[in-house]
Amino acid sequence: MNLLIAVVFIYPLILIGVSLWRSRRVKSHEDFMVAGRSVPVALLVGTLVCTWIGSGSLFGGAGLAFRTGIAELWFSFGGWIGLLVVFFIAGRVRRIAQYTVPDLLEQRYNAAARLLGTLAI
Repeated sequence: MNLLIAVVFIYPLILIGVSLWRSRRVKSHEDFMVAGRSVPVALLVGTLVCTWIGSGSLFGGAGLAFRTGIAELWFSFGGWIGLLVVFFIAGRVRRIAQYTVPDLLEQRYNAAARLLGTLAI
């Protein structure tokens, strides 16, 4: 029990310490939001895959496939199609230099569109 309590209190302190140490490298909004646009492709792809493959997609997808059959593979197929689309539009998105979908909506339309986009997300 004492080990559990120690871990519960020490782990957040370690996270705070590391975040304070690493925050010294952040000089601008762009550094914070998109790592200064300097992340290597391998690290970026690894981060995306690790975010995508979580317990929900792993166990939930397996459970749905067991229950509904081979048709469940279409959910995964949609994710791969999304990755292909991103591959083709990434350069254009980078040139636009916005960070979020609501930012893109405001640039293209107006502040009201940004608000609606924020509420929709």
